[in-house]
Amino acid sequence: MLAEFVAEEAPKLYNIIMLQAALLHDTIEDTELTEEAITEIFGPEVAKHVEGLTRIKSYGKISSGESLNLLIKEKRYNTALIKLFDRIHNVQTLGVKSLRKLEKLLKRL
Repeated sequence: MLAEFVAEEAPKLYNIIMLQAALLHDTIEDTELTEEAITEIFGPEVAKHVEGLTRIKSYGKISSGESLNLLIKEKRYNTALIKLFDRIHNVQTLGVKSLRKLEKLLKRL
């Protein structure tokens, strides 16, 4: 799990807002939960991070690399740090993924 990974690997870099966002990082992409609902439940800071972590934008879906570059370009460094740890965690857990998930992940990177 991403939140556990970042809490162990970089506890001095993360605060509670970032840990909550790490827990929710794929919710907009993978569930029916919206940014508005996340704002209501967790607050605007968490929602802003989660929105930044989703690869689904108003103009279409972008790659993980494009997403990271966009965050850096927008100077959203804390969100970019969560995204970077997500990518590191994905690579570290390649061995436990199914072939289908592995192929999908490699296409995203």
